[in-house]
Order: sequence, then structure tokens, then C-alpha cells
Amino acid sequence: MKRTAQIITLLTITVLMLAGVAGADVVILVDFGKTETENIFGLTGWNTVIKDTYTYYSDLGPGGTTIGAGNNSAYNHQGVKGTARTFKENENIVVAWYNNSDADITFTPKISFNDPDRPASGTSGTWQNMSAVTVSARKTAQSTFTFDAAAAGTFSLVNVNVNYANSKILVCDKIELKGGE
Repeated sequence: MKRTAQIITLLTITVLMLAGVAGADVVILVDFGKTETENIFGLTGWNTVIKDTYTYYSDLGPGGTTIGAGNNSAYNHQGVKGTARTFKENENIVVAWYNNSDADITFTPKISFNDPDRPASGTSGTWQNMSAVTVSARKTAQSTFTFDAAAAGTFSLVNVNVNYANSKILVCDKIELKGGE
């Protein structure tokens, strides 16, 4: 009986350790709060939010950032910057979006690793499409960007643009880094 209890304890510890390793595969780059003071960062050295003048913090849904003035899809960006980091092939940037409307919305967000402001204004940089995403009414869904050999490199920022005309409807909840398989 004592031996069985030891085996069960050992198996439990092993399962918990494996769960911890699997969970370590996801790093929060920024979880935007309902206010600036509620932002959460998960990568050492990455703790500076960048966002557009017309991008506001919001308490809609889980909280995050949204177009708060006007509805121009280009007048939006939000992201995080920090110490230069090498992003490897097959790593993923995953962005969670909340839909604060009564209808499903499909859109294709954009992402940049070298442009600290809006697409097509200010500092020029490269913007790439993320995966298209359909966010159900009053729900959250994710768009993804996977680094291929051409996109991989060393960068000090991750910046996303909703690329969908709206005002206080689509909320950027968080940006995560997921390791490659």
C-alpha cells in the first residue's frame, strides 16, 4: 500500500512537471489591461507599450486597446517593444481580439517587427498580413503570424494593426509568443 502511494505521488509530480513544460511554450508579450496600469508583460526586457494616438484603452470585454477616435482602420496600432530578441522559424505571434458587437466580424490584421507606428505613416517599415480571423459576436478569437525562414530575425518590437474600420468594436486583448514545434 505504501509503495502504491509512492508511485501515485511520483506520477502526479511527473504530470505536473510535464504540464509546466508544455505551458512554458507560451509567453505573454503584452496583455493589455483596461487601463495602462493594468498591462501585464511576460518577456524580460519587453515592457514598453506602443500605440496610436487614436488607440485607447478600453474596459470592453476582457479589456485592451481599441480605436477610440474615428474609425479609420489605418489609424490604429498597438504593440510592445524591448530588448532585441531573435524570433526563430516556426515561432508564432498570436493576437487575441474581442468583438464588442452583435455580429460576427472577419478581418485580416497586420503585423510589423520594425515599424513603431501606423502602417503608411511616420517611420516606414514592413507590414505583413496575419491569418484572417472571424470573431463571433461578444467573443474572443485569435489571429496568428508564423515566422518562416524569410521573416525570422532579430527584432525589438511587435506591432499590430487591426486593419478593419471600426470604433470601439474590435479590442486587442493580448499579444503572445508561442514556440515552434
